[in-house]
Amino acid sequence: MFLSLAKFPELQMCFRKCVALSGILDIDLFASTNPDWRQKMEKNFGFDGSQAWLDRRNPLLAIPKIIKKDLPFLIIQGTADPKIDLGQGNLMLQTMRAHQFTNIGYWEVKGGDHCLKNHPEYVKLIVDWLNL
Repeated sequence: MFLSLAKFPELQMCFRKCVALSGILDIDLFASTNPDWRQKMEKNFGFDGSQAWLDRRNPLLAIPKIIKKDLPFLIIQGTADPKIDLGQGNLMLQTMRAHQFTNIGYWEVKGGDHCLKNHPEYVKLIVDWLNL
């Protein structure tokens, strides 16, 4: 989502709100802690092991390119997500604040696993937030 908004600024005007649910927010951290992911990226997407490759796909580095600073974002992470470290969400939140984003929500779901599969009630809360 962040990469698409940065690459295609016209998309920023098409969305009223954006949600990142259990998403990779810091690709450097994710790549360094998930060797299986690195192998999948090599096989399927031509990952050459370079920092330049990672940088082109790092949502954190896309933030400065998003010009609509008042676009509402909601970042949601589960505290028991085995795939996405909570530090990624916190770092994204700090990065967005540092770039003067004015409307960021952050939900940390206690005991939530990846995509909150063990907390299906959050889907309704997300829909409610989107419809506000």
